[in-house]
Amino acid sequence: MDHLSPGTYRRALLDLQTGAIRQLPGTNGGRNFNPQFGETDDELYFVGDPDGRPSVYRLSLGSRTVCRLTSPDVPVAGITALSPAISYAPRTRTLAYSTFKSGGYEILVTTAERAAEAVAEAVTANPPPAPPVRMPDESADDDGTGDSPAAGMAFSAGDAGQARDLSAGFGVRAYRPRLSLESVGQPYLSAGGGSFGSFLRAGMGFSLGDMLGDQQVSVAMQVGRHRHDFAGRIMYLNRRSRWSWGMAAEYLPLMFGRTEGRYEAADQTLERVVEYRRQDHLGLSGITSYAFNSSHRLEFTGGGRQVSFARSLTRSTIAVPSGREIAANREEVPYGDPIRLVEASAALVYDSAIFGAASPVLGRRYRFEVSPATGSLTYTTVLADFRQYLMPVRPFTLALRARAVGRFGADAGDPRVLPLVLSLRDQVRGYDLNGLSASACSAPGSRCSLLDVLSGSRLMATNAELRFPIPGVFSRFVVIARRGGTVIVLGVSLLAKLTWRPPPVNSRRCELLNA
Repeated sequence: MDHLSPGTYRRALLDLQTGAIRQLPGTNGGRNFNPQFGETDDELYFVGDPDGRPSVYRLSLGSRTVCRLTSPDVPVAGITALSPAISYAPRTRTLAYSTFKSGGYEILVTTAERAAEAVAEAVTANPPPAPPVRMPDESADDDGTGDSPAAGMAFSAGDAGQARDLSAGFGVRAYRPRLSLESVGQPYLSAGGGSFGSFLRAGMGFSLGDMLGDQQVSVAMQVGRHRHDFAGRIMYLNRRSRWSWGMAAEYLPLMFGRTEGRYEAADQTLERVVEYRRQDHLGLSGITSYAFNSSHRLEFTGGGRQVSFARSLTRSTIAVPSGREIAANREEVPYGDPIRLVEASAALVYDSAIFGAASPVLGRRYRFEVSPATGSLTYTTVLADFRQYLMPVRPFTLALRARAVGRFGADAGDPRVLPLVLSLRDQVRGYDLNGLSASACSAPGSRCSLLDVLSGSRLMATNAELRFPIPGVFSRFVVIARRGGTVIVLGVSLLAKLTWRPPPVNSRRCELLNA
């Protein structure tokens, strides 16, 4: 090894029957890599950079000539220096190659003939390979014929006195997966008020990771004026192998409210009752997943959770029509003992979606999950969520979704279990809860809340959206947001949903709340 000096990346043919290696002609200088056969075995396409600007070249093995096919003004670029950057379809003689321009990758498509006409530049092929340089202690060959597997490879040899060990002066140190700041989530500050009182909340999140992305720590937190405004979650994930694993701890307070009003015509007063129900979830769980490929995986989770409850009633008397509050009082009402649950889940997940500026534009996503829980309560949650993104005409995307979730078991309808809530804001852009509850709760003397309208033990929803970015409608190519522009996505949505309330005791009938 002391007599060798490194050369450049070249290409060679390997005879699978004899094991003989034959070096191929290439460009004069520079690297030659990413070879691909053409329509016949006599034609080879590759990437070369004799002048420092990677381009696509075509080698004719019969005539031993090399021709440049792409302009040096548009350098070919892969993700890394030697990453694949070209693809050739022999039947259609179509060549696709990637370039890096304006901060992003682009894929250009052309034909070999069109490229050759545009760039009429011939490159003189390298001279035939020099005879192999034999090591000082190496015999001529194995059988004396000169056809050993290494006979076709040419090595560059320098003067022995000038040879040096390239690794001299370079230290070797084991990789240490030290965590450093990887990203910071968007901080927020919100304040407001209404029939349920005022609030002030602030929060943010950040993640830590090592250089190779094998380990990640994610932290999210929220603070506020009241106890139920404080929340936090921390998760550690290890992705060193195909089997990923991690742990998560969280404290999540949830607040539900409902308002009831009754008008007393004799006294011209409005009796109003505001009810608050609070749940504090404290959980610790373990996570593991196995990736079949980049888009398909199995996920498993298991852990414990404690849920504590609190309930308060605020009663007030308001004079009509002045709106003056005559009397008000607040009381804490018992709401049940804390429950402790042991939870597990298994899910099959698929995600091949390709994202545009604001949402997926192509691909498919689905999740099928079964989550049993036992302990103070026993029930099983089943989830099926399927999404398909189609682009019949660019840049219009048709987004289809079907989602069904249900709880089954002896305690599926227990009021202490976090209700399954179908929010229109999660299904259709531009809708809120008030629009749906207005008609359902408008009957005189009705006693209902948003949870009565939108919650149940089984939910099913399907919707379709037609999405398109405004710049893409008026131009042939969609402008990606990373280039500094603003992309507005318009959507036309259709939604159909079915919601079931838990059946009464000793009854097998499910009540349809909304359709």
